[in-house]
Amino acid sequence: MINKNKGITFIKRGIAATLLLCLILVLGSCGDKNKEWTSFTEPLAEELMDKVAFADELAPVDMNIISTMYGVDESMLVDYKVLMSSGGTADEVAIFFAKNDKYANEIRTVVDARVEDQKAVMENYLPEEMDKLNNAIVSGVGPYVILCVTEDTETAKEIIDDYLK
Repeated sequence: MINKNKGITFIKRGIAATLLLCLILVLGSCGDKNKEWTSFTEPLAEELMDKVAFADELAPVDMNIISTMYGVDESMLVDYKVLMSSGGTADEVAIFFAKNDKYANEIRTVVDARVEDQKAVMENYLPEEMDKLNNAIVSGVGPYVILCVTEDTETAKEIIDDYLK
């Protein structure tokens, strides 16, 4: 004769163990979402400017230009730094620290579009800049989106990767 209470207890324990396992998996998958991010836009920009070879002098641009060139609104950002060439090259650095992951995803989309727009312009205007644009670094993690257009992609990538760890 089978004891019904033992069978029910076994099922309850199995359900409880399954729920606990699911909870552990969900919490474990959160990863960097719970990471406390701090701004490193300025030190990253400074290190890129100091250690990466750019063909043109890059100068910081204000939010009006950023809004026009990228379509990024300041209300989406915690911090940012964008440096552009005079127009004689495609060299550019853009570092965006978004307020949340949704904004970071939107910014990533417009940064990708910016690179494609630059390719369309430079293809006929300065075709020698196409290699830089084809190898542009578009990177990021969490709330950060980073663009670096340079011939010195190896150095730039190492620096950016160090900050994104």
